[in-house]
Amino acid sequence: MGESNYFEDYPETVSVFRDADKWYTADTDRLIPEEMKSKVSNWIDYRTFNAVFNIMHRVLDEAGIEHGYKLAEAAFYNYFLRPALNDGGSKGFNPEGIDNEVVGVAMMGVIDRLNPDLVVFLSKKAYDEFTKYCRRCGLEHGDVIIAAVAHPASPWWNRRDGIYGKKKFEAYLKGHWIAR
Repeated sequence: MGESNYFEDYPETVSVFRDADKWYTADTDRLIPEEMKSKVSNWIDYRTFNAVFNIMHRVLDEAGIEHGYKLAEAAFYNYFLRPALNDGGSKGFNPEGIDNEVVGVAMMGVIDRLNPDLVVFLSKKAYDEFTKYCRRCGLEHGDVIIAAVAHPASPWWNRRDGIYGKKKFEAYLKGHWIAR
């Protein structure tokens, strides 16, 4: 699970992403600006995700498992469905009530549909919001392991030899993906 896509400050006539209520109820032509459509739908060769996929490939190689088979079991999407503003300063999504409800319902739907062994959030914020949503609604996710690691674009991904990010991610894969 990633966190969010990031948009520049588009006028509302182009995208309503800055207004949570409008984002979830607006005319779909004003959700994603035309020049952003290929960026938000094309994760292939995106450096951040390549760091994650490279670890997945290495874990599979070490276990002697063919990549195509196990990678077909992997899925990715951003937890927050509404993009965050990239204002050139500090990035981060500041969810509103409607965001938390919509994404919580969506995430539980994904878990119910895919029935994964493991869900790894590449965002502490997204992980925290999801766990708050589950507590608030009294929801459980059965035997699914829900975990969080530092985001690959964060300095914490490599800090202290990767114990908060890349090594932690690898350990979750080995213990809860490969082992099953």
